[in-house]
Amino acid sequence: MATSRIAALAIGMLVAACAVAPPPAPAPAAVAPKPVEYSCEQQLQLARELDALPAGAVTRQVVDDYRIERKQLRALHRLPEPRVCANANGGARLPRLADAVR
Repeated sequence: MATSRIAALAIGMLVAACAVAPPPAPAPAAVAPKPVEYSCEQQLQLARELDALPAGAVTRQVVDDYRIERKQLRALHRLPEPRVCANANGGARLPRLADAVR
């Protein structure tokens, strides 16, 4: 009788062991690209091109969206804000939406 109890206990333990769910799979790692760096010359050219666009140009919105994405990528990678380029008039800021590539 003791042998049958031990056998029943062993079978019960095996069944219980099979019922345990496996640990959850780890979440896939997301890899975010680092923002491309643009030279001051490229940034100033973009500023001129954006300033030449008509007021309702959708390109302005697209470039502004890109600016936000670049800012989020810099934050994700803990990158510093890029340096401010001087414009052709010696000013310390880029005109309007040229900040989009910063």
